[in-house]
Amino acid sequence: MGAYEALDVTQSAQLYLLVGILGFVVYLLLVSSYFLVPNIKAQHPAADLVVWHAGCGLVMCTGFIFAFALQRQDVAPEDDEMIQWQCSILGPFNQFFLLAGVCWYLMLSLDLLVALVNPWMGYSCKSWAYHTIY
Repeated sequence: MGAYEALDVTQSAQLYLLVGILGFVVYLLLVSSYFLVPNIKAQHPAADLVVWHAGCGLVMCTGFIFAFALQRQDVAPEDDEMIQWQCSILGPFNQFFLLAGVCWYLMLSLDLLVALVNPWMGYSCKSWAYHTIY
């Protein structure tokens, strides 16, 4: 068996920071464009679903940034107790918002299916059902 060649704690925290900042900027641009450009709401009938997905991604990227911020620089990076504490806090947080974002994509697919079956049903009629299902 070969040696396990994963990143150490410091490098993985820096990777979380890079991915978190990049994702935060992209998702913030998406959410702010929804609120600042009124034509987006009119052109895309399910734009609210996309914004809910982007909101989940925005919060998840914030969790990635917190993964870097919670790493204390004065403690040895190989401290198992600190690593377990971070994983117990950030693991469920990131998993929840990752699953929530995927479920909003599922709702977007369901919205397309319902729109193809009954194109005369408005989005406001379907919105309560999506929030109830999710």
